[in-house]
Amino acid sequence: MPQSCRFYFLIFVLSVSLFHCGEEGKAKQKERNQNQTQFLILISAFRSEGNCVKVTKQSSVDVSTCSRKPRGICNINQSLVTQSEVTFQLNETKKISDRTPDCQESILQSGLMFLKPTTQAEETNIKNITNYQTVDSCEASGFSLSQASQRLATYDELVFMDSPGGKIGFAAIKISASIFLPKVNRDFATSCLEKEFTATERELLGLVKSGTVVLEMEKR
Repeated sequence: MPQSCRFYFLIFVLSVSLFHCGEEGKAKQKERNQNQTQFLILISAFRSEGNCVKVTKQSSVDVSTCSRKPRGICNINQSLVTQSEVTFQLNETKKISDRTPDCQESILQSGLMFLKPTTQAEETNIKNITNYQTVDSCEASGFSLSQASQRLATYDELVFMDSPGGKIGFAAIKISASIFLPKVNRDFATSCLEKEFTATERELLGLVKSGTVVLEMEKR
C-alpha cells in the first residue's frame, strides 16, 4: 500500500475510533444530565412538601404557629434579616415609590424604610427562643382555624404578602379603610392600591385584612 494511502487509511481508522468514543461520551454525558435532572426534580419536590411550624418561647409558654410555607424554607432563616435582604427590599421599595408616588405614605407605614439586618446578639437570642419544624400539614398537627369561613393562605399568597409590594399594599389597605385618618390620606392609599396592584392582589389584601385569609394558625 502506498504511503499516502496508508496515511489516509490511518486517518480513517482514527476518525471512526474518535467518533465512537465521542458517541460513547455523549451518551454517558446525556445519562449524567438525565440523572442530575431527575435528582433536582426530586429535591425540588421534597423541598416543596409539608407545612411549617414555628415554636417561640414566650415567658413560660411555648407559642406554636403553622403556615403553608414548605420544607425548603422552614428554618431559622425566616426569623433573620441579612444585609442583602435589606438592600433588595429597599431597592424594590424605591421602584414602587418612583413608579407610584401615591404610595409614599403607605411605604412609610409598611416599616420597610426602617428595616435593618439582624445583629449577632439578636440572632443568638432568636435561635435560643425559636424553633422551626416541618410537618405533613398544619391540620394533621392539631392546628385549626377559629371560624369555618376562614382559610389558610397558600404559599404563593404568603410569598406576595412577605414581599415589599405585599407589605406596602397591606399598609395601603389599612390606611384606606381607617376612619380616623384624613380623607386625603385615605385617597392617596386608595390610589396607591388601584395604580400599583392588580385586582387579584387587592382582593387578597382585603381578605387578609378582614381575617378571612389567615397567614398562619396558632396554638398554645
